Amino acid sequence: MTHMTSQNIKQSFTTRDATRFYHPAELRDLDWAAAYARRCKASIRLYGKRHGVAWLVRGRTVVSAPALQMLLSGDHAALEHWRRGDVAHPDVRTYYERLNIALPATAATAG
Repeated sequence: MTHMTSQNIKQSFTTRDATRFYHPAELRDLDWAAAYARRCKASIRLYGKRHGVAWLVRGRTVVSAPALQMLLSGDHAALEHWRRGDVAHPDVRTYYERLNIALPATAATAG
């Protein structure tokens, strides 16, 4: 996957998507997500549209690994906290820790 920075990710989102800050460390490419979820790529794209866990960035689908795990686990409460940007919430932090993804600096100091 091409290295994603906060700047090029923000520039690639629609206005609606840009209202939530996405952390490059949590993003994975479509191949990773499909293998991890044991689903086809079309399903991952559909999850992105239905549940907001994947986006098209510069022509490539990227997926939030913690959000995908929340969805696969059926943890809709944690997913809703994540969607609101509340990554400091204990239910959300758990997914970052499970996947060994560093919390964003603002969330790491908030909890």
